Amino acid sequence: MSQSPTDLGSDRQSLARRERYITAWKTVAELLENGRTFSGYERNCAFLNTAGPRFAEISAISGFDLLADSRAAALVDWDRDGDLDVWLTHRTGPRATYLQNDSRTGHHYLALRLEGKSCNRDAVGARISLRLANGMTQIRTLRAGEGFLSQSSKWLSFGLGQEKEIEQVAVRWPGGREEIFSGVRADGRYWLVQHTGQARREPTLDAPPPFPDKSISLDTIPDRQGTLLARRLPWPDGKYLDMQGDEHALMETHGRPRLLLLWAGWCLPCLAEMKALSEQREEIEEAGISILALNVDGVTRPVDEVRQDIEKVAEQISIPGEMAIATEELLQGLDVSQQVISLRRRALGLPMGFLLDEAGLLVGVYRGAVPTGRLIADVQRMREKWSDPRDAAVPFEGRWFTSPFPPDLLAIVEELLRAERPRRAWDYYITHVRDSEIMRDAEAGKLTGITSIDLAALCFRMGEALIRANASEEALVAFEEAVHIRPDFWNARFALATIRQQQGNFAEAITQYREMLRIRPNDAMSMNNLAWLLATAPHGDPDEAVDWARKACELTGQRNPSTLDTLGVALAAEGDFEEAIEKAELALRLAEAAGQAELADRLRSRLAGYREGQSTR
Repeated sequence: MSQSPTDLGSDRQSLARRERYITAWKTVAELLENGRTFSGYERNCAFLNTAGPRFAEISAISGFDLLADSRAAALVDWDRDGDLDVWLTHRTGPRATYLQNDSRTGHHYLALRLEGKSCNRDAVGARISLRLANGMTQIRTLRAGEGFLSQSSKWLSFGLGQEKEIEQVAVRWPGGREEIFSGVRADGRYWLVQHTGQARREPTLDAPPPFPDKSISLDTIPDRQGTLLARRLPWPDGKYLDMQGDEHALMETHGRPRLLLLWAGWCLPCLAEMKALSEQREEIEEAGISILALNVDGVTRPVDEVRQDIEKVAEQISIPGEMAIATEELLQGLDVSQQVISLRRRALGLPMGFLLDEAGLLVGVYRGAVPTGRLIADVQRMREKWSDPRDAAVPFEGRWFTSPFPPDLLAIVEELLRAERPRRAWDYYITHVRDSEIMRDAEAGKLTGITSIDLAALCFRMGEALIRANASEEALVAFEEAVHIRPDFWNARFALATIRQQQGNFAEAITQYREMLRIRPNDAMSMNNLAWLLATAPHGDPDEAVDWARKACELTGQRNPSTLDTLGVALAAEGDFEEAIEKAELALRLAEAAGQAELADRLRSRLAGYREGQSTR
C-alpha cells in the first residue's frame, strides 16, 4: 500500500506521517548516493510460456538481462513485421532501451485496432475473441495501462503459429454487446469499427526508418571525468592562505573565470597537470582564465612547512595564476558542492578542479587532470548566450522535455547539516537561499518540488542543530524564519517560546504559547506552560493563569502532577492558598506514585510556602 501522505496538515499525526515518508525517501537516496541501486545490481529477467507446467528462463538469450533498474515495459510492433518489440524505461541511464524482436519463426500473425462509436473511442475495456480453424481460441482485452507507468500499443497482436485460417473474430464492446467481424485474413493489420461488422485492412506501410546514428561516442567527449553544470551554483565560500600567510575569502577575489586546482606535493599527477598548464600559460591567459592552485597539505601539516614545499615547486613550475594553501573550511565547501552535484558519496580526489565564473558561481567540476583545451572550451561555452542554459552543459545536441528549474540550493544546506556544520548551513541559507528564486517565485518552487512545509522544516532542523552547537541566537532566528514561512508550525513556535522563556523575555514567550493554542486549542502542555508564565512572570495575570491551568487539569483528568502543580502555583499567586494546598497535596501524591522524585521535592517546598502564605510569584 502506498505510504504517500494524503494531506499536508500541521497536526501531530500528519506531521509524523510526513516525517516517516520523508525519512524513507532519504534512506533510499542514501543508498543510491553510496553507489547502490533499487535492484541491488540484479539483472532483468524474462520467462517464456512453454504451454506446460513450467516457464523457461530466457533472460540472457533474449537480451532482456540488462543491468538496469528497469521500471516500465511497453509492447509494440515497432518495425511492423508482425512480432512484438519492446521499449523499456529505467531509473538509471540510459533512461530508455529499445529491444527489437528479430526472431525468424515463419509463424503467422494478426493485428487488430478497435474504434468505438457508441462507447469510448479507444474502446478501452473491449474484449476480442479470435477462433482459428484448428479450434484454438485466443482472447485479448484492450486496457488503458500495461503494468507500471506504461501503456503498450493499442494494436492488439495475435500469434497464430502455423495456422493461417481464421474462423471468427468477435468483439464484446464496453457495455456488453458482441459484434462479429468478417473480412479478416492472417498476416495483416485491420481496423474494427463498432457497428460496421466489416474489418478494414490497414494500408501496407513501410517500417519506420532505422534509428539515426545519434549514438554518442565517449571517445569524442574529452575528459569524461569533467562536468559542466546545467545550473550555476553558489557554493559555501571558504578562505585560503596566500604565500605570506594572509587569509583571504575566495569570493573577495573573483572578477574573471577561475580554476581552483587542488593538489599536494606528493601527488605526481598533480605536478604533471600544473606543469602542462604552465606550458600553455599564454593560451590560458589569452582566454581570460585565472588559476588558483590550492595545496591541501596544510590540513594535516604545519603551514610553514607546506609553504616551503610550495615555494620549491613554484621555482620549477610557473602556473598562470597563484599558488596558495587551502583551509579545512574551503575544502569542506568544495566537498559539499561536489557531492551535491554528483549525487554520490565520493571524497575529494587529487588532482581535482573547480571552475568558477566571473561572479564566483560554480560552473564546472573536474575529477583528474583537466586538459587545457577542455578548460578553454568550457569557459567559452560558459560565456555564450544560450536559449536554454542547460545546453551549455551537454556535449551533444538534443531537445529537453522538461522546463529549466533553478539549482537545488537546499541540497547544499542539507549536506552541511549532515556534516554537522549548522552555522555554515545557516549562513548559506541566509546568503543564498532566503532571497533566491525558489523563495520569490511560487512556480520555481513547484518545479523543484519544494513546498513551504519543506522550507519551514529545514529551518526548524537548522534551529535544532544550532541549539546543539550552543548557538542560541542563530537558532532563535532560524525558528523565527520557520514560523515566518509557515505560521502554523507548532513545533517551531514551541522552540521559540522555550528560548524566549530562557532569555527572560516572558512577554514574547506568552505570545508564542497563545499562538500555539490557536493552532491546537486543546493542547494541555501549551495551556500548562502559558498558565505557569502568567502565574510567575513579573507582569503576569494570575486570574487568567488559573483559568488556563484548570482547563489543562480537566484535559488531563486531574491526574497529571505537573498541571496540578501549575494550578497550585496560579491559585497561590491569586491568593487562594487553601485550594493551592489542596492541589499541591494531590500533585505530590501522584508524583510520589509515579516515582518523580524531583517534582515531589519541589512540591514539598512549595507546600511549605503555601502554608506560610507565600506564593511562587
